[in-house]
Amino acid sequence: MNTKIRTGLLLLCSALFISCRTFRTDLQIESVNVSFSGGNTYKTTRNNGELKLNIVSKETSKTFPRIKNNFDVYSSGETPITLSIKRNNKLVLLSNDQGKEFALGELIALDSSCNYDCNLILNPSDKVTFKSELSFFKYWNGIHILSNPPLFIRYHYYTLQIKKQSGEVLTAKWKYGIYKIRNGCNENVWSGDQCTGNFGLVKLKIKN
Repeated sequence: MNTKIRTGLLLLCSALFISCRTFRTDLQIESVNVSFSGGNTYKTTRNNGELKLNIVSKETSKTFPRIKNNFDVYSSGETPITLSIKRNNKLVLLSNDQGKEFALGELIALDSSCNYDCNLILNPSDKVTFKSELSFFKYWNGIHILSNPPLFIRYHYYTLQIKKQSGEVLTAKWKYGIYKIRNGCNENVWSGDQCTGNFGLVKLKIKN
């Protein structure tokens, strides 16, 4: 096979494999809130959790989709992500459906006896990254009778990763649908994150 053709096919396959995520933006966590009422422990199609991350507001250009300001562990779909949150004195522990635990952070001193909507701080020694990415390719959205979204949408991903000095890693990923719409000025702008299909928290992995 011609070298140029082989190289071209390799690049195309690689692009398809990684879904060509573009428009990457780094985000900064402003605060984290947790509650101790059981967490996201029920495997149902409407699964709410007790963890919320608030990020520092970030201005974006018209060519880039708007960024969400807060993220909870709501999980849709046939097999929603499940987790539980518990406390060990002031230490907040998060565990996934495999029973693996991760020390998420510590309750702020004034909230040490808090049970609902408690503030916590992440460990300063942890390496924390939070990023937004938009898929390059469009995906089939289906036909909707009662609404009028496009047949094809793109996915907007948010990925949180916390690495500890001990080697433990927490990876959480959120996914939403997004597409272009016309505003009052007849401009094509991004719709903002839409709850369509399997959305919300779609991945929670703890590596010990």
